Amino acid sequence: DPNYLKCASGDDFENCVQECLDLLHKERIFPAVFEHNGAHAFPDLTIFCGEGKRYGLEIKYSQSGNWHSNGNSVFESISNKNKFFDSYEEIYLIFGRKPKARESIDHLEVKYNKYSEVISRIEVTHSPRYLIDMQLHQGQTIFDKLEVPYDELRKQPNPIKTILKY
Repeated sequence: DPNYLKCASGDDFENCVQECLDLLHKERIFPAVFEHNGAHAFPDLTIFCGEGKRYGLEIKYSQSGNWHSNGNSVFESISNKNKFFDSYEEIYLIFGRKPKARESIDHLEVKYNKYSEVISRIEVTHSPRYLIDMQLHQGQTIFDKLEVPYDELRKQPNPIKTILKY
C-alpha cells in the first residue's frame, strides 16, 4: 500500500502497524484483540489471544535506514504502565525502516523477532537502555553474554546488579 510509504516517524509507523492489526482482526484473519498500552509504555501493544494468553508487541522505526535503535530502559518494571507486565507469554518486536536514499528500494522494509533475540548490548543515555539490532545472529544477544535469559532478567527486582556484575 503506497500510503505506508508516507511513514515519516515512529508514531506514523506505529499507527500503520495498528491499522494493519485492526484490519487482520476485522477480516478475521487473526482473531486476537489488540490494546495500546499508552504513551511511553513497554511494550506498545498487548495482544490477547484467548485462553488468557497475552503477548507484547513493541514497535520501532528507523528513518535513517538503519536496522538498529535504542530500546527501552532496563528498568522495565518501573516505567511500565501495563498491568500484564509479568504475564506475557512472549514480547515481540516489529521494526520498520525507511530505506536510505542511495538504496533502490521504493517501500518500507519490516522485520520482526522476539524482543529478547535482538538486544545487542546496553548503553547509558539518561538511564541504562537496551540497544536493538535487527541483524543479530543467534548467540549474540546481551542475554547470551550475561548468561541470564531476558525473561529472568526483566523480572529481577534490580536487574542492574546482574548487568554491573557482567
